[in-house]
Amino acid sequence: MKHRINTEQNSREANFIKLLQNHEASRQILAFIFIALMSLAAYADPHFINLALILIIFGAIFRLIASGVIVKNKELCTIGIYSLVRHPLYTGNLLILIGFACLANMITWYVLLSAFIIFYYPPAIKYEDEKLKNIFNDQWKEWAQNTPALIPKKLVLDLFSNWSLRNSFKLNGEPVILLYVFIWAYVAT
Repeated sequence: MKHRINTEQNSREANFIKLLQNHEASRQILAFIFIALMSLAAYADPHFINLALILIIFGAIFRLIASGVIVKNKELCTIGIYSLVRHPLYTGNLLILIGFACLANMITWYVLLSAFIIFYYPPAIKYEDEKLKNIFNDQWKEWAQNTPALIPKKLVLDLFSNWSLRNSFKLNGEPVILLYVFIWAYVAT
């Protein structure tokens, strides 16, 4: 009886952890909190400011381009930035978060951010890939076979194919997210 209770409890805990890992809102809220806290803890080391700002700006550009093209779960986007990586929004997130960690420039933030990234991103990528595979099947398989998840293998010059500020703002709220990021980057520097 005690073994069955422990097994059920372990199963509930595992389900809760999996649910949390796949819960987009909790990942985003925690990332916003990390950005604010790392900004407040920022140490303006001149060796890291330029690197940090470059990472934050490139991350913001990745997110802005990606959010202006994608129509989530309705069509599979394989052009522009989506021809470079399958998850450019995640690539942008990671660049932004690493940039803020460079601004904070403390081992504690690097460790916490690494734990956050390891906890959330591999399961989120797996979840998104499975979801898209189920929706778009063969089209997704062909695209995924030639397109890495996060780190581009090639450079594409036509990144703005079918890009729309309206999509970016109305469907994905991206300019609001980037405003938040840039305000905290300003606070940190």
